[in-house]
Amino acid sequence: QIGHGGRPYSFKKYNLQLTAVPTELMPYQDNAQLLAKEEPNDKTEGYIFGTSISVKITPDNSGIWEELPNGDRLWRVAVKSIGAYSLNLVFDKFYIPSSSSMFIYTGDKEYVTGSFTNENNNKERTFATALYPGDEIVIEYYEAATDRDSTEIELSTVVHAYKNMLQKRGTYGSS
Repeated sequence: QIGHGGRPYSFKKYNLQLTAVPTELMPYQDNAQLLAKEEPNDKTEGYIFGTSISVKITPDNSGIWEELPNGDRLWRVAVKSIGAYSLNLVFDKFYIPSSSSMFIYTGDKEYVTGSFTNENNNKERTFATALYPGDEIVIEYYEAATDRDSTEIELSTVVHAYKNMLQKRGTYGSS
């Protein structure tokens, strides 16, 4: 997905005491067991590297909303799947209003993508991400006061990678 630059609101140096981010812990996935159960790859299915975990994570049922001094709000939630080489996300509902934005970053804040804005909206109102290294990510949504309650964000699938797709081998990544 194409990000539109900037930095997550929580990274900026404001005199805010933001609450710790609540974590949604995924059911344990045994990487070795998943590899052992894998059937020979049927070429029509493509390369399998992870297992899908169905979830329903929304700003209404997960994470934390925090009111900002100017009337805007910040929603954050962490998603953790212990032992994953990487995570990627699929949103069945996705609509960002014109003055708001979303970032996704790893738990250590080393890998950040976004901002995702109304320019990322599509007619299907869906959204999928690239791979995020490691086993924890944070979704951070900044809602402008003018956009209050007009957002649609529903995370429906977390993909737990049990193969390391991000490890460089040979000339991978050199193009």
